[in-house]
Amino acid sequence: MMYDSSKPRPLAVAISPVAWRVAIAVLVMAGCTRSRVAGEIPNATAVELAPGVVSNGHRFMVALTPDGTALYTVERRFLVPGGPPSLVILESRRTATGAWGLPDTASFSGTWQDIDPAISPDGRRLWFNSARPAEGRDSSRSDFDIWYVDREANGWGTPRRLPAPVNTPGSDFFATAASSGALYYTAAQDVPVRRSWILRSMPLSGDRWSAPETLAVVNAPPENASNPFIAPDESWLVFGSARAGGHGDSDLYISERRGANWSTPRNLGPAVNTPLSEFAPSVSPDGKTLFFTRMRRGADRNAVEERLFLIPFASVRGGG
Repeated sequence: MMYDSSKPRPLAVAISPVAWRVAIAVLVMAGCTRSRVAGEIPNATAVELAPGVVSNGHRFMVALTPDGTALYTVERRFLVPGGPPSLVILESRRTATGAWGLPDTASFSGTWQDIDPAISPDGRRLWFNSARPAEGRDSSRSDFDIWYVDREANGWGTPRRLPAPVNTPGSDFFATAASSGALYYTAAQDVPVRRSWILRSMPLSGDRWSAPETLAVVNAPPENASNPFIAPDESWLVFGSARAGGHGDSDLYISERRGANWSTPRNLGPAVNTPLSEFAPSVSPDGKTLFFTRMRRGADRNAVEERLFLIPFASVRGGG
């Protein structure tokens, strides 16, 4: 689907800070409706995020700053009919009235293919993925590596690429960090078969990182796992998977950490998951709201429409 720039676009959604908190409270209260999917799971209604302003049918992923004043997402721009999209990270800021303003291109994006912004729990670092050139990277590659920008006095600083062993000759993407600095991310390969899995790495001294470790239960073959969003205290992990027993295409799952082990992943249920593709999960810094993207694919399996949704996290998380 092509974006029609001739159609009028609203300037903002006027929601005061008080009204925003009331709206979230109402959504949480709506979670009293229950449904049984793989056991009893509380459900609520997912609503689109600022339709026409933030969610416009061609955007995915949501990353909020801890103070709630800025939001980052990715826009899939079709510059040539039938051609590949351009992927750009956008920044939207709250106005004095509490509205989300129309997003602009983020300061570190707009030239190369960039996706999957995620903000560290302290708000001082923004992780993202990029296909931009870098020293030591094969210039023929078109897949993604993990990059970051640090917060400086006047905005985000210079983009920096993570070294090996986090970034590899394969595709490494969708990185989110815990308060400990632990980085959870997706690694993928295309040969001999398409396979993706979630890894964890810890920062060491200097610019070094520990050898990645796999999450055995989450990555249990033959299932694929990707798009990990980790809790600040690493107590839970929300991720995407098209594994058997789901609702259709890719669904969102949760695994709870119990000591050194992770629980068997549990589908978040029909309040979130549908026959369409749900992916790119994130949770607000206060832990109350789950954001995700719902994608409708075309006959070629490529995205035709992508919309951003939110739902009270407690209503779908369950007891773990």
